[in-house]
Amino acid sequence: RGVAMFPNARGLLVSATCFRADGSGLGRASDGLADTLVEGPPMRWLIEQGYLTDYDVVAPPSDVDYSHVPTTASGDLSPQKLREAVHKSTRIVGDVVKTYQKFAAGKLGVTFAVDVAAANELAAAYKVAGVMAEVISANTPDALRANILRRFKAREIMMLVNVDLFGEGFDLPAIEVVVMVRKTESKGLFDQQFGRALRIMVTDAEMKAWDGYSVAERLARIAASTKPK
Repeated sequence: RGVAMFPNARGLLVSATCFRADGSGLGRASDGLADTLVEGPPMRWLIEQGYLTDYDVVAPPSDVDYSHVPTTASGDLSPQKLREAVHKSTRIVGDVVKTYQKFAAGKLGVTFAVDVAAANELAAAYKVAGVMAEVISANTPDALRANILRRFKAREIMMLVNVDLFGEGFDLPAIEVVVMVRKTESKGLFDQQFGRALRIMVTDAEMKAWDGYSVAERLARIAASTKPK
């Protein structure tokens, strides 16, 4: 309806994840709006060319039973049933903290939780383990949120625990680890959340000259940076 109000306008629909979780198309002929799709390079190409950092994935065992969590018409898991399944776990919170300490201790991170209650529980467990953590949700006042993010960038806070808040539009290259405690069937949501940790961490001077370097030079500078992975 919004597009129909501007019949003479042209739209540019820019996205890093050009697909819909429900499987519907993007083209005007198939329930979408686009007339032309211009594909950008995929994530792996950007890593190989030195525009994103490479990564390691750790997947510890989980006692969460997702068998009764249905997929909704949106293409993703039912939020209510997903929350219920996670909250039935007796160990996921402890496993999350132990796994972070084992594989990513001292790294600046973002944790995605299923709801605010789970986020608070995770943050409390991080703190007990000596990892300074804070919860940010849609209900966090703007002034408090700004202060938490300032302290996070200064590494006074090591872990931000949030509920679907930093998946899109949150850009902080210093993030070194993403902790996924919120299962999703949406590739778009996963890519957005997972991608928070992939920004390269180089100097401003290097960044300005980045396109002028060869692939080998870019990869070498990433390897020598404070965030090689």
